[in-house]
Amino acid sequence: MNNKKKLALIVGLGFSLPVLSDSGLTGNWQIANMDQASKDTAVAIEGVVKEMNFFVRGIARSRLEEEAQVCPEWRIKRIEQSFSWQCEDGAMWTVNTQGDTALKGDDGRDIRATFTQLGDSVSVTLRSERGVRTHQWQRQADGVMYRSILESEKLPKPLEWSLQYR
Repeated sequence: MNNKKKLALIVGLGFSLPVLSDSGLTGNWQIANMDQASKDTAVAIEGVVKEMNFFVRGIARSRLEEEAQVCPEWRIKRIEQSFSWQCEDGAMWTVNTQGDTALKGDDGRDIRATFTQLGDSVSVTLRSERGVRTHQWQRQADGVMYRSILESEKLPKPLEWSLQYR
């Protein structure tokens, strides 16, 4: 291979790598149906709470409702080696796309974040002493499907819900 072909190959790869890493998620995404999203989240919470001891259900339900609030708008950015997401005007979270990222929760707890991308699907897994939370955004033809999973030793099973954004 001559030098001109090598240079063309290197330049071509340099331009194609950002395209390969772009999942099409960058932008602002609005909830498709807030009423349905709220109902679906409530059903998911009840599915977990009903398996708990009767005496702790009320407390568990209120804590899960705090954790499983529906985000009306996601703001998502993918820039070089970082991925950022923000729910409406809340805190902007940013993780490295390679390796773990050390973060601090709003309550001061240490969080270890891991980014994963498979095709048009991006996941961020957050681990702390409270448990594991996975955010997953998947680009679809008509918008973005958001899925969240909360896992904790205090829960009888993971709390999972999915919401559609446009």
